[in-house]
Amino acid sequence: MKYSIILSLSLWIFISDLSAQQTIRVPSDFNSIQLALDSVEEGATILVAPSTYFENLVWPENVDGIKLIGEMGAENTIIDGGGEDRVIYMTGSNSQGLFEETLISGFTIQNGYAEDDAGAGIYISGASPALRNLIVQNNRGVGFDENIRGGGMCIKDFVGTIDDCYFLNNTLETVRGSEGAGLYLEASGKVLVQNCTFDSNPNKAFGLCLGGGMYITSQPSSDPAADPPSVIIKNCIVSNNSTTAPDNSSGAGIYVTAFVSDTLEIVIDSCQISNNTTNISDDFLGGGGGLYLSNSALIMSNSVVSNNSSDSGAGIFFAREVLPSKISNTIISQNKLTTDDGFGGTAIFNLDPVELTMENCLITNNEFRSILMITLQAVGDEVAKLNLINCTVANNENAFGLFGVNLNIDNSIYGMKKQRYST
Repeated sequence: MKYSIILSLSLWIFISDLSAQQTIRVPSDFNSIQLALDSVEEGATILVAPSTYFENLVWPENVDGIKLIGEMGAENTIIDGGGEDRVIYMTGSNSQGLFEETLISGFTIQNGYAEDDAGAGIYISGASPALRNLIVQNNRGVGFDENIRGGGMCIKDFVGTIDDCYFLNNTLETVRGSEGAGLYLEASGKVLVQNCTFDSNPNKAFGLCLGGGMYITSQPSSDPAADPPSVIIKNCIVSNNSTTAPDNSSGAGIYVTAFVSDTLEIVIDSCQISNNTTNISDDFLGGGGGLYLSNSALIMSNSVVSNNSSDSGAGIFFAREVLPSKISNTIISQNKLTTDDGFGGTAIFNLDPVELTMENCLITNNEFRSILMITLQAVGDEVAKLNLINCTVANNENAFGLFGVNLNIDNSIYGMKKQRYST
């Protein structure tokens, strides 16, 4: 009798494991991806055969561990929203599930549409699936409201990985304001974006127009023991993205800000940020053709920032409440002004008392005042600091424009086409 009970229990566990690991095929088992999603339980795998599927998927709420996989990869397995609605919609609670056991991999996500809302291609909130081997393209967000977000993808309250994904020609067209034509990312813990390309994502608005390729922000976790939000961007290409507005557009390549100034660190490693354009900025708070940062800290290494355009900070724009930052082993070159009356700082533009350290960097062939740093609002005796270590600043149109800034140079050289040096 004892052995019979043990055998029955073992058989029940074995059958339960099989159920949790079931594999369903589309279209052989179900003729649509949505029907397959509606039928599975936790831990299931859905394998999708090569084809184009015209669907607007709603993910099962709080069902963890579903793996949705295009069998022959993204180029051969397409989910097309038909220009009617989002392609994939997923909501959950990160305190309960939908962590990295959930996977979406091997699809082209295209022709999604969102009006006065977020995430035309993919919308994810309160869930952290692994996103791999995706092509997110030709998705469109439009509207009249403020904060139309994520033409290609909008992810809120996210902790996880985005790997080997392409964000191509996703658009935002709004009246009041828009954020992140390619990707809107709200990190609530550690996020890794690697081996991704953000190319030709235009953001257009009559109000604030922020982030062409990416808009990155933070959402502090409700768990006091959780790691503070941080985003690592590694081996990525951010190119040919744009922000266009009548008065103020910023961060054509990447726009970074945080709700709390000491809780978001951005690490950029081995990336190329090039040929991104902001069209105009009407005050000191707009600009940043390649990269715009506020309320955050930047650690950048082994990267190239080149051929970006803006009225100010064409390469990198450090705005308000930036924490001590470091750029190392990086080339910043050939960045230029959008208009003849731009402020300058074509390589780097900095506001307020921040400490920036640059080590083993080459800053070359940038236009007017390649490095422009201004302390607008000093706190007590605090002023901005620029530390150059083993750097070369050469062949720029005016090397520096420093106002209320402490400059420390260690084993560095600089030369220019024309010189206008002031402190």
